[in-house]
Amino acid sequence: VSVPVSETEEVAGLKKTWGKMVASAVSVGENLQRLQAGFKRELLKQVKQFVIDAVAFRVDWDKNGPMVGGVAPTEAIERLDTYQKQFDNRKRKWNSYVDGESLFGLPVTLYPELEQTEKELEFLNRLYDLYKDVISTIDNYSEILWTDVVANIEQMNEQVTGFQNQCRKLPKALRDWTAYADLRKKIDDFLEILPA
Repeated sequence: VSVPVSETEEVAGLKKTWGKMVASAVSVGENLQRLQAGFKRELLKQVKQFVIDAVAFRVDWDKNGPMVGGVAPTEAIERLDTYQKQFDNRKRKWNSYVDGESLFGLPVTLYPELEQTEKELEFLNRLYDLYKDVISTIDNYSEILWTDVVANIEQMNEQVTGFQNQCRKLPKALRDWTAYADLRKKIDDFLEILPA
């Protein structure tokens, strides 16, 4: 079988090209190992700082957050919005650090303070979102002329009864809150004055 000279030269050059490629792969691998060590060190440093930040955030939340006793619902809503934004920033970092730790095969750091705050934020958002909806709706209803109430009474009754049902479905832990009591009172008072 005769083989053309060009193919013979290509086969001879293939071994040399393969050797260059292996050397390049080894060089890139060594470079990545050096970079990995730096990235890993930086990640560990940032995680350590983030643990301290998470504890400080929780202390501030307990001292100045929306769950502080005696805070009016409107003030609690403002605090909730502020702390929700701060938590969202921390949540992005938290996810990033968990991904980095997984990437480097490190044990994932737990943040019990952030986990607890996240649960409380979910509860509070449920309560205060409903609170804002009820206040807004009832305020809008108060602007309706009594002559127009008759035409809208069924829709109004359904909507406020829906709010009452949502209020009943809120977690029992929230029922001791001022906002919950205020919410229930507003709903019940409105249903009482609504003509049947």
